[in-house]
Amino acid sequence: MLVFLRVFDFRRLVALLQGFVRASSVGTLYREESALSSRVSFFLLLNFIIMSSLFAWQTFGVVFTNYPAPTDFLWIALAIVGAYMIKIISTRLLGFVFEVREAAQEYVYNIVLFNKTVGLFLFPITLCLAYAHQIPQNWLVGVGIVSWSIVLLYRLLRLSWIGLSVRGVSLFYIILYLCTLEILPFVVIVKVLVRTN
Repeated sequence: MLVFLRVFDFRRLVALLQGFVRASSVGTLYREESALSSRVSFFLLLNFIIMSSLFAWQTFGVVFTNYPAPTDFLWIALAIVGAYMIKIISTRLLGFVFEVREAAQEYVYNIVLFNKTVGLFLFPITLCLAYAHQIPQNWLVGVGIVSWSIVLLYRLLRLSWIGLSVRGVSLFYIILYLCTLEILPFVVIVKVLVRTN
């Protein structure tokens, strides 16, 4: 998928990555496309789902010293997709209720954009976890978790900035939203997966 995008849609791929780095580029990208309208967006989202699920599956294998069953990979993928679907639907619903639909849609676009970037970051790490046995797996898992955490923290800060720039949205609502829809789902998923192993 990534080779296909590199060959046929390189300019669009670079534009999306610039949106991750520069907040000013996101507005242009948001106006030009829907989060799922282009081939680049679709493949990068698919890459995020596969890579994040595979990384989580490999991480549990390293932490618990034996890899979970292959069917657990599908359950992890479904949990990640479900968590993000709930987050996106809730955000759009809150945007409708508080009459900030445009800001809510841009917020959703940013969430999807950051997920695409996480998928690209996790690709070499999951590849090394599977095949580069000379590198200690604990190091690779640590690098993956730290990279994902940094991207999530950066996303939280940038999305908080978007929320604060919207008139009528207070800091209390932003903190409440971040706790319930950004942090809580990951805590619940990790707790469920740890209990099943």
